[in-house]
Amino acid sequence: MAQAAKQTMPVRGEKTCPKFDEADPTSLHRYFDDLEALFVRHSMPDADQDDWKVRKELAVRYPPAAVEYGWKSLPEFTEVTKNYTDFQDAVYALYPGVTKDRDISTT
Repeated sequence: MAQAAKQTMPVRGEKTCPKFDEADPTSLHRYFDDLEALFVRHSMPDADQDDWKVRKELAVRYPPAAVEYGWKSLPEFTEVTKNYTDFQDAVYALYPGVTKDRDISTT
């Protein structure tokens, strides 16, 4: 019986890679959602510093180069004690008006 080929994460520029458009910062939600779906599909853990490093490196792989360099300069990217959630929070902080919490208030 043939064994299925192991899927790998998409390469930058592939049709299936997550997309972030800095001109539309609200696309950050969709970007991180799509990235998380890839993590689940590829059974990528989020348990320790090694896992956090891999997730952070993948998170900066897909945006345009200028965005990648900006995100890589965040202390939450370089500091090994900062987890993936800390990194996401720091990225959201770069885009005023875009928050990680997407609840819509109807007051």
